Amino acid sequence: MSNTKTLSQNAIGRELGLSSANMTKLRKQGCPMDSVEAVRAWRLERQSIAQRKPEPRRATNPAVTQFAHAEACMQAAAAMLEVGASLDAFAPTLRAALAAVPPHARDRVQLNPGVMNVLLAPVLALIPPRESNPLNDDGTPAYVEGRMSDADAQETGAFWYEVAAGEWVFPKVPGGNFAGPFGEGAGRVHAGALLDCSATLLRGL
Repeated sequence: MSNTKTLSQNAIGRELGLSSANMTKLRKQGCPMDSVEAVRAWRLERQSIAQRKPEPRRATNPAVTQFAHAEACMQAAAAMLEVGASLDAFAPTLRAALAAVPPHARDRVQLNPGVMNVLLAPVLALIPPRESNPLNDDGTPAYVEGRMSDADAQETGAFWYEVAAGEWVFPKVPGGNFAGPFGEGAGRVHAGALLDCSATLLRGL
């Protein structure tokens, strides 16, 4: 018969520096109370399992993700232009990325002027020259002299962004006449401003 005396739960707790309440909590969690070594091994195993658990994934804001993707695509397109590459194959991806950005976040997207000129080229080619004195649908001059108001600048910037994102289609009317942003759906965008593709205007500032 063995003369080894089994330690009580409280005695094991004293050896490990744990209170009676902590020992009772461990026992309820399934910790064996056979010996100091058994309790120590069980606790170490539990700590190891906890450390191996992956950190919970942080919820991502879709708008932030779409914004970052649009800027990354814009930067990639700019890099392509710098080395003389064509954007023909990449343009649909870039337009889709721009279109995915929610309207309230679009004014924060860093637009590259060179890339925007490529995206807007088909529409810019449809705008009649100033020398032809084009008119809006209501008969007023399409080209407006003077500085644009902040509201007009923001409207124009938003309009050009939508064009770059492929959200507007501008057909040519048979006979060479222009059918486009001077019509009813454009919100009376200044035609003169449509010809200005500076970075400031494109961002609607």
